[in-house]
Amino acid sequence: RPPGTLEKGVFEQFVDPVNLALLRSEQQRTVILLLAYAGLRASSIVTLARDALEIGSDGHPYLRYVNVKLRREAMIPIGPELAGQIRRQQRYLDDSYGPSGTCFLLPSPPEGQRGWSRDRGGRCHIVTAKVNQLVKTYVRRANIRDGEGKLATWVHPHLFRHHLGTGLV
Repeated sequence: RPPGTLEKGVFEQFVDPVNLALLRSEQQRTVILLLAYAGLRASSIVTLARDALEIGSDGHPYLRYVNVKLRREAMIPIGPELAGQIRRQQRYLDDSYGPSGTCFLLPSPPEGQRGWSRDRGGRCHIVTAKVNQLVKTYVRRANIRDGEGKLATWVHPHLFRHHLGTGLV
């Protein structure tokens, strides 16, 4: 059986700038665009380093990440829209945490709030459950509907990975 995928219209609603503007923070927009355009597992997204964006020798943007399942570092090419969002998130981090305040691109909320996980150095990043929760909240906030007009509450983070892979094939 072929993997599940997103309808074109549902995907377009997820990346629509008007809908993205409904999200409360650069970090939330960054998570959604990483899901949509990078095809990474949620576990790789939440552990992205703050300096994950690199410009290759060819002048194009790349995303350096840890493939958590295979336990190795990897790089993938990314488009200018995602690269621009990552730069906005990095500027937000500079303004909020200072240049060395966090090593994660997607840091957790302050201690005492739910949805954070510490690394060995005591630094925190969001957890994968928060990514799933964000997708569900975004569907409702942006009123994202499928081709039958139903609210797309069936969308989950891993579906974006299947969507990208199926599109590439």
